[in-house]
Parts: sequence; structure tokens; C-alpha cells
Amino acid sequence: MKTIIKIPLLITIVLLGILTLMSSCNKVTNPLDGTKLVVNYDLINTKLNFKFYDAATGLLIGSGTELKVKAHIEGEDKDAVIDITGAALDDYGAESNNGFITLALNPNGNYKPSKENPVTFTLVATLNGYLTTSKIVSVTDEGNYEYRIDMVNLSNPPQGVSVKFQNNATTVNSGVVGQTVTVTTDDGNASVTLKEGTVLKDKDGNPLSGNVNVMITFFDNHTDESLQAFPGGLTPMVNQNGNTERGVFYSAGFVALEITDNSGKKAAIVEQNTIPLNMNVSDNTYNPETQMNAAAGDEVPVYSYDPETGEWNYEQSATIGAGSRGLSVSTELTHLSFWNFDWFTPFTCDEGVTLHVNLNDNVCNCMFVQGIMRKAVDNTFLRWVGFFACDGDDVTFTYLPGGMPVYIDWVNPSCQSFFPEVFPPELDIPDLCEPVTYNINVSGHDNLSTVIVDFSAYCASSPDVIIKPSFGAWYRPVNSWCWQYAVMINGHSEICGVEVGQEYVVAVYFNGEWYQETVLVDQSQYIYLDIQIPADICDEVFGL
Repeated sequence: MKTIIKIPLLITIVLLGILTLMSSCNKVTNPLDGTKLVVNYDLINTKLNFKFYDAATGLLIGSGTELKVKAHIEGEDKDAVIDITGAALDDYGAESNNGFITLALNPNGNYKPSKENPVTFTLVATLNGYLTTSKIVSVTDEGNYEYRIDMVNLSNPPQGVSVKFQNNATTVNSGVVGQTVTVTTDDGNASVTLKEGTVLKDKDGNPLSGNVNVMITFFDNHTDESLQAFPGGLTPMVNQNGNTERGVFYSAGFVALEITDNSGKKAAIVEQNTIPLNMNVSDNTYNPETQMNAAAGDEVPVYSYDPETGEWNYEQSATIGAGSRGLSVSTELTHLSFWNFDWFTPFTCDEGVTLHVNLNDNVCNCMFVQGIMRKAVDNTFLRWVGFFACDGDDVTFTYLPGGMPVYIDWVNPSCQSFFPEVFPPELDIPDLCEPVTYNINVSGHDNLSTVIVDFSAYCASSPDVIIKPSFGAWYRPVNSWCWQYAVMINGHSEICGVEVGQEYVVAVYFNGEWYQETVLVDQSQYIYLDIQIPADICDEVFGL
């Protein structure tokens, strides 16, 4: 009688029947030599797929290029996060040269998510030439999740974002600024002044020296592209005078400021003087405290943002005044970071409205649905809405501001090989905290299929051992960089949204390496049973 063994992600069978040789890989007994092995892959119940987009082009960062986003995890539950092979790392990014990183939650210990005990952490994304940003993630249930992060290319910013570099703006001697200088964005919306005698030091107290370079970046508060790339997002977790709260920003504008010397030291500590920062404010800015457009005399809170940790802190308040070009606001900086002028509304409910999903004549049992949630008061972008849904699923929104009317514009999911149609195309929600259920109907496309793959194998040296692998893989059409995710569980996989007769690139990630093959899909079902694996793979990969 044969024995069945489930091997977690230790065989790279390219989906649709191609077996990729991995004779250089370690054996099953030690698949991640040199890293901390936390869990077996087939025990992972929650996968988190982060896709990184260039905010100006809308393209995945790294697709077809050498660019690679790196991510590290901060926050109270950072120890819950692992990569998809079960390793806990300081930095993640092996997959990001394809535009994404897939992480997971450790199912051990206290990291099983629930509404009563959510797993919350912050992912901080960095890439040379791009502005550092972050995203807060709260997981309340096991499953597969997808998150979109838009990043600003400093040499090609998106609409609504202006960047000013001024190299050798002034000089410092032992940290002391020698000559006053003002740096202003080209559109005139933000400016900063370094006054003679100001002392600049890095976060460790080391003084800057020599020539210093100033970069100031302004984000307006109405343009979609600007708000989508807003560092840290518009639904942050903030430190309010020692109390941590999560809520919504009504932004009047955002300024990122960096000052460095030619040796690479970055200013963080400001002594002897403050640094004046001035920013224009749009006349159409909505003030939730007055429930009217902002006006001269309104008080607006000022928050600082630490790009290395994704943390927000309330600093002070500023008064909006009348300037030569309309409204403006100024503040005196006592340290260096990113700065947001905005009103903050705390979340008032842990759970709110629910969407009931009806899939109509779809090729997939489950589909990814995406939309943009907008504030009804000013029609501005609030956040992306995206979720995997099966027919009959209920999707409940969490961590919401009560009394806020919003609407959702359903959009084609970025980088997906098929685009579901959602009805109604615009969903109005008067209050996010009301326990109301809204029905949405989702339809797929007729020319796509679900391809079924069944696989089992054995080694000649151990013919009574049946190998039925469990692992994850990605696939995309050969003429597209839109990677989709598929899972094989115990030798069975159902791959959604595939067009028979087309070529696809299929890939797996293993032990920090990326393997891929191009295959032609010529039928809707593939059965590979009792496949004899070559002896060298049995020896090198499985130890059989």
C-alpha cells in the first residue's frame, strides 16, 4: 500500500505540466538553510499580496526592469509576518522585481486573526529614487488579501505632486548653517527656509557638514494621483498626545522635506532655530470641523510622519491665513520629517456596512473586486477598496468613521488578466458605520476558463511514497506583466481566468529565488498522476 506525503513548496512543478529542475536546492530536511524557519507552507492560511505601482505611470514597479522595492515590517504585531516560505526576515523583496511581494501570517501562537483579536502591522516600502511610504494593515480573518501601494518617483512625480531638488543649497560647519536660504517648489505651493545659525544633526546626533542639499515635495489634496500616493495613506494610525488612534485625514496638503549633506547624513534634529515651512491651501479644501470650505482664521492641526517607521504624531496647530495667491498656512519645524496639515477624525466603529456578493455566470468561483472609495463631501479619494469574493460571500468593512457619507466607484482591477463588471457601478453609502447590507452583482468574461491541474509523483527509490505537493505559484500572459496567484493543495489546483490557446509565464518563488517557464495552455484540464521524478531531483530536493 502506498503512503501519501504532502510536501510544502519543495517541488517546483510549473503549472500545466512543466517540471522545473531544481537540483541546486536544499533537501526537504533543511529547505531554508541560514534563515529562521517558522512554519510549513501548507499550514499558512493567510496570504498578503502587496503590489507596488509607480504613481505617475500606473505601472507595476519592477515589471521588466531591475528595480526592486524592499519592505520591512513595523508595528505591534510585526512578529506575525513571515514570507511565503515560512521565513521571518528583516527585509522582504525577493519577488518585487516583478512588482509585488507576497507575505503571510504565522498561524502559530497568538497570530490567528479575528475581529476580536486583529493582527495589525505597518509595511514600510523603500526604493532608491522613490519617496518612502507605508501602509497600515489590519487582518480580521484568515484568507487571501491584496493591497495596492502607489509610490512617487522623485524624478517623474504624478499629477498633483511637485518635487524641488536644490543641491548645494547652503553650507554648514559642524552642523551650523552658514547662510540663510529659501527653497520653493516650482509651482510655488510650498517653501522652506534654513536660517543662518540653525544647527542640523542626524538622528544619532552627528552634525551635518559641508554643502547641504534640500528636497521639498508638495502633495495637493484634490488630485487622485496625489492622494493615492499620499505617504502613509489617508486612514492612518496616529499618536495624539500619547494616545494612539486610528482614523481619517481630511488633508489641507502635505509636504515631505529632506536635508542631507554630501556625505549622506540626513538631518533629523534641529537646534538653535526653528525652520519655517509655508504651504498654499486650496480654496476648495473641506474643513470637517466647520463643515464648510476652509477659510482664513481656521485652525488646522499639524502632524509629522516618520518615513522609516510609518508613524504619525500630532505636533501643534496652525492658523490658515490669506496670502498673495489665496489661502496659506505656516508652521515652525522643530525637527525634520514629513508634514501633513489636516483635520483628523477618529474611527467610531470596528465594523460597519457589509457587501453581499453575487457572482453571475462567472468563469471563476471567486474573483478579485476593486474600487475607489471617495468622500461624498468633496469627491476626493479616500482609499482603495479591494477584496477576493466568492459567490454568496459577505464582506464587512472594518475600522470606520461614523456618519461619513462615501461612495465607491468600481474600477478594473489593476494588473488582472480579466476584468469583472460590478453593478451598481457606483455604490452610495450614507454612513459607513450603519449595520446595513448592500448587494453587488459581479459578472466575468465568456472567453476565459478555469483550468484544472491534478498532479502526483513518486521516486523510483521509494515507489510506495506518493508526492502530492502544496505550493503557490504565479502566472501571467506572455504579453502582460499582470501576475495572478494560484495555489495547488495536495496536488490539485484550479486556475482562474485563463484563455485556452494562449501562452502564459508561470513562476514559483522558493528559498529566495525566482523560477519561471513559458507554457502554452491548450486544454482546460491537465492530469499528471504517478509521474516518476528523475533520480537527481529525488536525491537533491526530496532526499528520497
